[in-house]
Parts: sequence; C-alpha cells; structure tokens
Amino acid sequence: LDREEAMAALSGDDCRNIILLVARPEIQLEEAWLDDEHSEFLEQLKMEMLEEQQREEMELAALEEEQEKQLQREDEKPTCSTLPHYKGSAQSIK
Repeated sequence: LDREEAMAALSGDDCRNIILLVARPEIQLEEAWLDDEHSEFLEQLKMEMLEEQQREEMELAALEEEQEKQLQREDEKPTCSTLPHYKGSAQSIK
C-alpha cells in the first residue's frame, strides 16, 4: 500500500482498531536486539560449531591415518612375485 491508501484505510469509518508495526532501521535494531543473553547464546553456538568442526577434522585425520597403516600392512605382505622360486620344489600332478 502506498501512503494515500494507508491514510484512507486508517481514517475510514469502519476502522476502529488500529495496530501499528513500527520498524527501525537495521543498524539501530542490531545493537538493541543483540542483548547480553542473545550474545551469550551466539557465542555458545559458535563454540559448539567450532568444537564439532574440530571433532570431525580429528575423526577424518584418524581415518586417513588408519587407511595409510592398512595400505602399509598390505604393501608389506609378500606377493607371488616376491616369493623365492626353487627349482624342483614343485611337484607335477599326473
């Protein structure tokens, strides 16, 4: 609604109850809205998010370390090409 429509609606005979919503500019609202309790809540939320991020990073690092250890163990296992071959040790099956 523009200003003229708003004035007509507010000054009409059928308008008995008026409820006004007053909005302040965002800059003024910001300081009043962020009271101590809200700031404390935001700080706590930020700390919880940081702790969660650190925990996830530690879990990821542990998982990567475990995968590296597993690859090293697999690399240390002898394969067919690394086993010594002895002539005459294989028996032919008839």
